[in-house]
Amino acid sequence: GRLRERDLEGYAIASRSPLYSTYQGYDLFTAGAPASGGITLLRAFNILSHFGIPGLGQVPETYHLLVETQKAAFLEHDSVADPDLFDVPTQELLSEAWAQDQAGSIRFDQVLKSGAKREQNMNYGGSSVVVADPQGNIVIFSATLGDPFGSGLRVEEYGFFLNDLLADLAADPAMAESPESPELISGGQRPRGPEAPVFVFKDGKPVLVANAYGAEDPAAILFNVLVQKIDLRGSCVDAVEAPRILSRGRELLLEAGLYEKESLRTKLKLLGHDLREKDPFGIAQMVCFDEGSGKISGEADSRADGEAAGF
Repeated sequence: GRLRERDLEGYAIASRSPLYSTYQGYDLFTAGAPASGGITLLRAFNILSHFGIPGLGQVPETYHLLVETQKAAFLEHDSVADPDLFDVPTQELLSEAWAQDQAGSIRFDQVLKSGAKREQNMNYGGSSVVVADPQGNIVIFSATLGDPFGSGLRVEEYGFFLNDLLADLAADPAMAESPESPELISGGQRPRGPEAPVFVFKDGKPVLVANAYGAEDPAAILFNVLVQKIDLRGSCVDAVEAPRILSRGRELLLEAGLYEKESLRTKLKLLGHDLREKDPFGIAQMVCFDEGSGKISGEADSRADGEAAGF
């Protein structure tokens, strides 16, 4: 069909309240449904709040805990959908009772969780801009077409491409669990997305703002980054550049900086993890506010071509 002017006139941007949780004395704000990443990120920190990472340090047990937490946080991911059309159980997904139950099931002597199956779209990309000023204005902007050039369909005379994000939904009712399934495509439906932009405050003042994009799960990338910054007391640069760990079903993916540590590999294998070395993954951006001076600094992930700049 043709894209008409009235099609664009009929579109309205949805304004939604952010999701909120606390972790180690910090206030975390992120996006809710239909973005699933924000819910996943908060679930991970709700579980992690029952443990003491700073007391562990960067030892194998810490990485074991992080990956087990990632696995648990991703469970029930499919229940996130467009809240304008479906009932999304956000309160249940972020409940303390659920987090406490998951934390109680994590053991430090073996792998208990196989993890939810995650779709892998290695071509997934996007653009991200994180902006902050001394007056306290903070903005995260994300955009994506999905695969390179999206659907491959260009709108004539206007020069932009249509995304292919609806490809994540089933067009054939026979492929959905039920006629009411959020996995089934429908008119006006906003598809579930992986976005997980996060704003972190302490005592009402901004501490950091971060975003992630790329082929891998943004929530898992930001989980790595925030643990480095909050729990392991890394600098803004260290938090973004530190080698990452990612749960992918039964596989445990490690960037080279971690995989090359023989003692870490040995311990994780003894616990039952199926290890794989992974090329640098995920692209993160962060703006940090010095908690003493309020000085603003930015960091763009060296895994991509982004830049940090101040004016």
